[in-house]
Amino acid sequence: TGHFLSKSLLFLINEDQMNEPQSKPSSPSLSHLPDDQRQLILSYLTCSDLLTLTLVSKAVKYIALQSHTLVTISHDDDDDSNDHGGRQANHLNNSLLRKSFVNSRNIDPISSSFHHPRQRRWTFSSTSDMDILSSTTNNPPSSSLSSLLINDEIMTERKLINLLQRFTNLRVLKLYNLSSMADSFISIINNCPAASTLVHIEFHDVVLSRDYYSLKLPSQDNLQHVVLSGTIFCTYQKVLKSFISSKNMKELTLNGCRSLGDTDVKDMSHTFANNNIQHNNNNNNSINTSMKNYKNDDEDISTTNNTSNLITLSLENNSKIIHPFIKSTSLRKLDLSRSPILKNVSSIQCPNLIYLNLCQCSQVSDISITHLFTSCPMIEVLLLSGCKSIKILDITSNRLKKLDASLCVNLRTANIHGVSLEKLEMGFCNKLDNLRLELNTLVKLDLSMLSMN
Repeated sequence: TGHFLSKSLLFLINEDQMNEPQSKPSSPSLSHLPDDQRQLILSYLTCSDLLTLTLVSKAVKYIALQSHTLVTISHDDDDDSNDHGGRQANHLNNSLLRKSFVNSRNIDPISSSFHHPRQRRWTFSSTSDMDILSSTTNNPPSSSLSSLLINDEIMTERKLINLLQRFTNLRVLKLYNLSSMADSFISIINNCPAASTLVHIEFHDVVLSRDYYSLKLPSQDNLQHVVLSGTIFCTYQKVLKSFISSKNMKELTLNGCRSLGDTDVKDMSHTFANNNIQHNNNNNNSINTSMKNYKNDDEDISTTNNTSNLITLSLENNSKIIHPFIKSTSLRKLDLSRSPILKNVSSIQCPNLIYLNLCQCSQVSDISITHLFTSCPMIEVLLLSGCKSIKILDITSNRLKKLDASLCVNLRTANIHGVSLEKLEMGFCNKLDNLRLELNTLVKLDLSMLSMN
């Protein structure tokens, strides 16, 4: 069928290019068909047929490429790496990669912080039926596919269900452009065949507006990396908390939450600590029944030797965080940028934190920044760009290597003492009139647009 369609399409294209007498009605051409009909026709073609079409002309190549959605797959099997179909797929998918993926999202499909099988195959799927396994090989076993990235402009429930049914051993799943599905994608993930093997999940461009679905995977404790980003109105207790319940969580991103407040962040910090306490006790076969008393007791948690495994926490663009309480000895990276009403960061107690992003937190106070280095003495990178409320910046640190205080438009006085500081950016601080630096290792200094008086 695909071969017959390919010849038919080539006939339509060639017929359109022939100079027929004006009196005779011209045959319909591919370029004259509506977009939806073109996509439907091309969805039945095989990889070889599509490759042939891309060689006809630039116009036809554009039509063929625009009618498909790129999917990223990581495969363990190397037996068919040199087959003819694989070479055809690589040739065609190089064009698909350039036109459909790289120009729209420059994203590494495999996270560098997690060890996955070597990525070796790019394939594509028709926007009509998502039949991704009929392209280059004779339907490789779904259990051998471990990593999948889908970036479909118009994702639907049917597409996602049909696609995920083909995989039973996925460890990494990254989905983009989920705004059209609301919160129904959560239920689909809960019931997909690979729900028990997922370790790394990323859901981007989501719109969660109600407390309806929660994440309930068969092996929730397997999750180590969770990303939820978009416009999120659902509450923490009924929905978001289900995404952080894993006892082995290492990286967590909750960006764009509209209802996540200080109380929720405090509960989140306690949840991670309690989960790890319970996990360690289970491993030792000695569950402490008194652990329930630690849930809302800051002092008890701080006195325990067990801490969470969380290394990276991102709460970017959350509109209700004012004075967050975060206590962790394992946390290395924290992102609170673009929090419009964040004022105080003095309750961040992370003695091993090395990276803190507070960019565009327009209400964060300069006093809390000064006190920050008491509770977080290991900070090496501090980003304060766009913090408009900071007027006095007084920092003394032996570990700080990079400080970005650019666009702090109300900054007047800066006293910075750092024996390890290598990069200092203070451009566009138009009101700065008192700058004192004691630096021995500085490599880069940016004082652009400052008064030279």
